[in-house]
Amino acid sequence: EVMARNQLLKSKKEFEEHLSLERERGDLLQKELDKESRKIGQLQRELEHEVRQKQEVTRSSHDVDRNRRSEIDRANKENCQLRNRIGELSESLSTCKADLEASKAENSRILAKMKDLSHTLDDCENELKKAAQYSSSLSAKVARLESQVEDQDM
Repeated sequence: EVMARNQLLKSKKEFEEHLSLERERGDLLQKELDKESRKIGQLQRELEHEVRQKQEVTRSSHDVDRNRRSEIDRANKENCQLRNRIGELSESLSTCKADLEASKAENSRILAKMKDLSHTLDDCENELKKAAQYSSSLSAKVARLESQVEDQDM
């Protein structure tokens, strides 16, 4: 019975030593766990900070892309408007060219008519000069004839 008791006390003592060692080991593990938890907390805060920064960069990038797309859309609209205006001006230019060609043809016709009229006027002036000369010559003949008639009457 004493031996069993001594054995029990020895087992109890071993168990208490083992329990004490396990408690120390548990305390060390708890300290290590707390230390690692703090590291994890710090890493998690750093990760959250980096995520916020990347989200801000992403938001800024989206804003830049949206602004760039808006500028591209505006430039495309202006380009379309300019192309339409160029088309309108091109049509207007074609119409003006056609009008100019028609005017040139009309001007050529009028110029030809003016040349004909100028020639006719020159011919009329020549005829008028001839008629004036003929009239002068007839007047001179009439004067001579009148003079001859007067001379005969006397």
